[in-house]
Amino acid sequence: MYYTPQSLGYFIQFLAREFSHHAAIHYYSQYRYQSYTYTELYEWMRKFASWMLEQGIHKGDKIVILSKNCPEWVMLLGACGLSGIILVPIDHQSPKHLVKRIAEATSAKYLFTDRSIKNFSFCKQILIQDLLSLTKDCSSTRLDEESSLLNGEDILEIVYTSGTTQDPKGVVIRHHNLIANIRGVRKRLRYDSGWTFHSLLPLSHMFEQTVGCFGVFRFGGEIIYAPSRRFSEQLTLMQKHKVHTLVTVPAFLEQIRKKILHSVKSSKAKTLLNILERPKKLPFFLRRILSYPIRKRLFPSLDSVITGGSALCLEVEDFWENLGIRVVQGYGLTEASPLVTCNSFHQRVRGSVGTVVPKQAIMIDKNQEILIGGENVSSEYYQAPELNEHYFKDGWYRTGDIGRLDSEGNLYICGRTKEMILHSSGMNIFPSDIEAVIQKKKGIREAAVFEYPEGTSTLFAAILLENDQKPSQWNEKDFLYSCNQKLAQQQKLSRAFLWHKNTFPKTATLKLQRKKLIAEYEKSISIQIDDKEIENNDPLLQILSEYTSPSTEITDEANLIHDLGLDSVSMVDLVLSLEAKYSIELDENRLSAGFSVGDLRKELRSPRTCRKRVMSNFSPWSKQQKFLRSLLQKTVEKMWVKPRFSIQVNQKLLYQDSPCIFIANHSSHLDSVAILSTLPPKYRYELAIAAASDYFFSPEKRIQSKIYQLFLPLFPFYRSESFRDNLRNIGELLDRGQSIVLFPEGTRSRSGIMGKFQKGIGVIAKEMQVPIIPIHLTNTHALWPPQEKKPKRGSVLVNYGEPLRFSSHHEIEEITQILENKVKDLGKI
Repeated sequence: MYYTPQSLGYFIQFLAREFSHHAAIHYYSQYRYQSYTYTELYEWMRKFASWMLEQGIHKGDKIVILSKNCPEWVMLLGACGLSGIILVPIDHQSPKHLVKRIAEATSAKYLFTDRSIKNFSFCKQILIQDLLSLTKDCSSTRLDEESSLLNGEDILEIVYTSGTTQDPKGVVIRHHNLIANIRGVRKRLRYDSGWTFHSLLPLSHMFEQTVGCFGVFRFGGEIIYAPSRRFSEQLTLMQKHKVHTLVTVPAFLEQIRKKILHSVKSSKAKTLLNILERPKKLPFFLRRILSYPIRKRLFPSLDSVITGGSALCLEVEDFWENLGIRVVQGYGLTEASPLVTCNSFHQRVRGSVGTVVPKQAIMIDKNQEILIGGENVSSEYYQAPELNEHYFKDGWYRTGDIGRLDSEGNLYICGRTKEMILHSSGMNIFPSDIEAVIQKKKGIREAAVFEYPEGTSTLFAAILLENDQKPSQWNEKDFLYSCNQKLAQQQKLSRAFLWHKNTFPKTATLKLQRKKLIAEYEKSISIQIDDKEIENNDPLLQILSEYTSPSTEITDEANLIHDLGLDSVSMVDLVLSLEAKYSIELDENRLSAGFSVGDLRKELRSPRTCRKRVMSNFSPWSKQQKFLRSLLQKTVEKMWVKPRFSIQVNQKLLYQDSPCIFIANHSSHLDSVAILSTLPPKYRYELAIAAASDYFFSPEKRIQSKIYQLFLPLFPFYRSESFRDNLRNIGELLDRGQSIVLFPEGTRSRSGIMGKFQKGIGVIAKEMQVPIIPIHLTNTHALWPPQEKKPKRGSVLVNYGEPLRFSSHHEIEEITQILENKVKDLGKI
């Protein structure tokens, strides 16, 4: 494959040469951490591209991606840039019918999704988490055998717009469109190679692709991806990696501002905020110094935020600037790939979205509509000649946005032509202006203004209250009186009401879907929904039904464990689903045996912060501790183990990579000793053995626990408590490069006959994505059964099996059964 300088493939090759061994991506999955250098990223992109070519996907073919942000997402986009395959990104929260319509409209050959998205029968589906294992042994030379030329005119993506005001349109993004915008970002936003960025926007959004991904890569920066959207976890990652810059949307900045203001309790902190908010601003460096007591608990290293996608309230902009954090506003749209105008880090104009990015053009027509042009601007919508004729004229694209330019070329956004309301007096009304006034009122979280019925100039306002406000205290008459006093005559509201849901309908980038909101309002006032329909639309009951049998009756009185039959493993999946759906944090430990569906519903309304369980009586082992334990183990082996036991290996361990997970049958305390004695030194030194927390790490055995750990590398495994903590702990140990020893039966066999494996091992194998090596131990029970205090002398036989890997499509029960059978089979050798 050959590339011209206007192609993404050429740009990717430049990154691999320029920054080679620099860190590019840090990824935190639910329980594991991974990092990739620029060279590694490039090699995986080549492997992905070669694998797709081998599957019969060639230049000009389309593939759909429907996934949360992850390294594989970036690799797949890069693979398309290297191979000429056209990517069709769709927001991962899109409804199934929309995905189907887009896939059929583009004749997509494959659909790449994450494991949370299932059962798409209209297109061949590949789990994006499986791509690394699918392409691990794939040679990247297949890409080099292609004789095609990729140039700037080739199509890179078909990006369907979010559809805030109408049905989504497929924007055709060519290679030169994206490259031109990346170059514009480079000239306007001078990133530094030492900066770390935290990704908060979906990669299906062009703003994240250009400004938050390739714009960062152009300077050799680092990006953090994490699937969790929980505020506490975001802060932890920002602190750990000393995040310098966020690329986000105004709604996120407003949410964090409110969290900070709500959390400020001390009089000193309140006084400090008041000082920072004085009209005559202090110098920027002094604001940063003074605000450190507030920032140090949250994001001490954060220097800048880059924001776009919708209007940023002046109050929010001032708040962040007062904290000594630069707010760089930009304006763009998907059709512009996407950046049109932008401030810079050193020149920021309050309330403005900046001046036009280099090598682009902007014009305000007689109707105050913003027109744009330049190499970055798309030339067409996919298979939509009528739309092309309407929006693309004489080298300009009609944005549908209303704006004005000042004498220095700074752009100010006033609203959208499609959202503009023409008052009966002839005046233009922009709902965003009224919403800005409403949201300054105390106790108001968010407002949405719309005309109803259409064409009557009658304005309604839907209101969301802050969480600490009681709906019973809401008074519409008082609210209207106080608001209308601050509004112009044509802006005055006729009606204000509390919205019936927790949030307004929004896009993936948190833009208000005003037409959808009006449709929902009409439905709420015209249709009487019966109790059965409410039940069928209850999101909690819908989620619970996925974890129960069809015959199970789910009522508020039903007990989660006794009536619904949820076990600790199912509870892990349930908690993750609820946290994703409701954007909250839940403590799995609170969902105890006495918890009912009704209790869970109350918990969702007033969630408590979940606390990560620390590994009690356990801390990471230092090199000195490992060395000391190694010496003690050798001494014990020489003086106690070898004189008493003859430990033989019938089938040797062939796998030599690490880390991995060893699983074995369990009937004696001698099991761990036998495994340790037969492992190669590289594994023995970096090993962690799961030990029952209630037996080895109980508070009354604190001293014994320390003694155990002098000789054996034990870590606590919770048998009857939070299983998710086990996953976190195992993931943390694997990330440190330590292999794990697990006994899937859950306890020692009293009879010596191997018991049934607990399905937790299936979850661990699926989530950790490392090789699982089965082991069978023979005769340990005869030498040291559970009921005996001292062992007998004798021989032990150890058999190691071949490493097993499981992909995301394997079911937990299937994995568990395979592993149990493999260990049993080793016992027959």
